[in-house]
Amino acid sequence: MAGFFGYIFTLGVAILIVALGWIVTAVVSRSTYAHACDLDWLEIVMTAHTWKTAATRNVATFSLVEPREALWTWTSNDPFQNDFNLVGLNSTNPSLLPSLSNVTINHATNELERAWCHGTTNQCATGYVWPFDGLSFEVQFNGTLTRMRNVHREWSFAHVPSVSLHRVDENGQLAERLMETSIQKPGACRQIKVCVSHAMRRQKGVVDPDVLVAAYWLLHKQAISSRKCTAERVKKVGAK
Repeated sequence: MAGFFGYIFTLGVAILIVALGWIVTAVVSRSTYAHACDLDWLEIVMTAHTWKTAATRNVATFSLVEPREALWTWTSNDPFQNDFNLVGLNSTNPSLLPSLSNVTINHATNELERAWCHGTTNQCATGYVWPFDGLSFEVQFNGTLTRMRNVHREWSFAHVPSVSLHRVDENGQLAERLMETSIQKPGACRQIKVCVSHAMRRQKGVVDPDVLVAAYWLLHKQAISSRKCTAERVKKVGAK
């Protein structure tokens, strides 16, 4: 009998340890997500639609980290479309304005087809994204060329965008970190954060096109990831 109770006690302790492990992991994940961009300049929260709501636009909300300020919202269509548009400022006088109001990437050629200056329909940036053999961006604006490249050859993990974009110097070497994705929001595969470092803070009161071009491309990939993830969850529930 004593052996039986000892077994029950040991089993209970093991279950408790596993449960505590899950709780600690969940708490750490939530904290990591919540504070992912605390040391950066900007935070972009990207929320994609599910496989059932393809008509709903994907949303990228830009915020200043310190002092905390919601800035503006951009949206894109279904992930197989190619537009990214400013849809609204969060105040009449935000601390920062986007340099562009529209971004269009041709996903067949990977070229930046349209990059309208904020408040106009004038093209003011050119460039491309190269998603092969790693991930790189090249954007020219006001005579300045910015080149960014991912640290790793792969730009996704389990279909989720996972990048750390660094500036490429004149010698083709990686320099300072410019933009980086965080983990997915725990329990919500539709949402990720992108952190924009202080190194991207160049013009007073303006966010440059390279940030917006990279943000669009990442939202596009997050939308595809979200469709896949939410469809798989429905299949798992239906199989039970």
